[in-house]
Amino acid sequence: MAGYFRIGSARTALTVQVVEDAEHRLRVQTLAPASIIEALADAPENHGSAFFRVFDALREVERQITTLAKAWLEVSTRPERLALCERIFSNLRHLSHSLERKGRQSRRRTTRAEVRSGQKAQCIRLSTML
Repeated sequence: MAGYFRIGSARTALTVQVVEDAEHRLRVQTLAPASIIEALADAPENHGSAFFRVFDALREVERQITTLAKAWLEVSTRPERLALCERIFSNLRHLSHSLERKGRQSRRRTTRAEVRSGQKAQCIRLSTML
């Protein structure tokens, strides 16, 4: 899965893939220039910036793949592996659509709508912690 982001006037590529190592462990690998990784990591959470939303979506897919990676080590039949592969690809497709929507939202929303969205997300996160 790949996409482009603007950092200043530069168009920057981001690639997310699931890789399997020699011991059959799965992990998410994000390939991007240091500038985009820094922008994602430094994005202010409370402002609901596009970079934070991307960072949050990447964290979520990493969490999902980590869960599937445990099951990947335990399956023994080809049909089970194929079913897990489909779930992994489904997560990557969902991430792709999510990133595409997040980019469009930042161009369409007003500043006030962005703030409200961030406040709602923060309330949801707090309620899940209680």
